[in-house]
Amino acid sequence: SIRSNLAESVICRMYSAGALPTVGIIHATHDLHIPSDLYYAPVTRAFTEAASLMVALHNDIFSYPKEAKDQSSDVSTLLAIMAEKHCALEEAIAHLIQLSNQVMLRLVELGQRLEAIGLADLTRYRDATLEMLAGHLAFELRCARYARGEVALPEIDVVDRKSVV
Repeated sequence: SIRSNLAESVICRMYSAGALPTVGIIHATHDLHIPSDLYYAPVTRAFTEAASLMVALHNDIFSYPKEAKDQSSDVSTLLAIMAEKHCALEEAIAHLIQLSNQVMLRLVELGQRLEAIGLADLTRYRDATLEMLAGHLAFELRCARYARGEVALPEIDVVDRKSVV
């Protein structure tokens, strides 16, 4: 089932989290001119899909207290991990953060490949997408919508790239 199988829920969430349309218009909102063959190339598509997955994974972590309170039946990668691994919330979050870190490493690699193509607007697309991801995470950390519910998330430290470099 999609609600108890991580692989299936990841695919579902990548396309249902709502980030693909946002990432998909970055080239228009930033007046970028990326030829279709590059915009739809496998490396660009993989980068875009990985960015969408990052939004979904973060959303599934931070919306958990609200979803638990509302007894939502939405697809959630966090709930799928709990079901698949028969584990508690804290362990599932650790698994989900590990998955998020793997996706982020893939995003960095794909971003480097986009830059290596040598088209300035493609590099700006990468940068704008990463900026959108950082903004999304900052929003989720502070959003009142996700503060609802009795279930408390374990303490999560978020480190930005400026403090890592």
